[in-house]
Amino acid sequence: MSWRFNRHPNPLNRFALPMASVILLTSLLAGLVAGLVATAPRAEAQLLEIMNQTAPANQAGDTKQSEAEQASDKPIEAQIQELENKLLTAQRRKQAFMARESYESVQPLGISLSDYERKKFLLGLVAQTYEDHIDALKKLTSVKNRDKDVQQAMVSWQGFGQKPPYSIDWVDELRDEVHASQLKIQALGVQEDILHQDIESFKKSLHEAQAEFRQLSTQLKSAPNESIAEQIKWQQSLLAVRIELSEAKLQGAVTEKQIIRDSRQLALDELTFQEKKLGVAVKASPLNKASLDEKLKANNQEKL
Repeated sequence: MSWRFNRHPNPLNRFALPMASVILLTSLLAGLVAGLVATAPRAEAQLLEIMNQTAPANQAGDTKQSEAEQASDKPIEAQIQELENKLLTAQRRKQAFMARESYESVQPLGISLSDYERKKFLLGLVAQTYEDHIDALKKLTSVKNRDKDVQQAMVSWQGFGQKPPYSIDWVDELRDEVHASQLKIQALGVQEDILHQDIESFKKSLHEAQAEFRQLSTQLKSAPNESIAEQIKWQQSLLAVRIELSEAKLQGAVTEKQIIRDSRQLALDELTFQEKKLGVAVKASPLNKASLDEKLKANNQEKL
């Protein structure tokens, strides 16, 4: 008998616990693994035992929105610190795996080479996902700071440095800036819609995987012999990595969505400021017939 898994389950949901508790328990388990790298085989066995004990007995917890699906209300600096700790844990876990576990050591359990390579790859991908999330949070900080600067500049703006009337070409440049901001806002709206679909897909995969983990826990309880039990436990260790990766990707996607929303707000504030400038410029530079003729002549020459 062999087991195949193509999803990213979250087994920590027994008795319909609040998902915030589930995420906390996941973090504690990750810390357990990192702290016991020197005795990694025993630590992993403890981890799997806890995960099996907390495997959900029903579907109720699956319908609860997890903390991973919501933007954190913690300061960004605190979020980055947490992710840096998780990154260090993931890197140590990858090192421990490479040091203690070869394919030759797990092949007798009936583990396929593809599953072994998949676990090694996913261990590295977990660390990379944390790194990407850290970068995203830094980008979010930059966007927020930029928006504050734009709002402050808009409040303190007292007019153009040069006196009117302003050239038609310069006023047209202001119009182009307004148009560019309008297009940017539309594009960000499309990006948010696409990312929302991705988040829903991540959530669906996570909920489906929860059911798969329950099935595996049931199989472990009724394993006919120790050999089959060890094979199931190894597959559970692969699932544990997928669980962490799934939640990490979901949390990262939520941060990316927040970046898009804040970027859209930044673009809206920039648009407001640009429209304010354009209004002042147009009011101070009424279009006369001579200027219009000159502009039309220049446009015709460009077409030629």
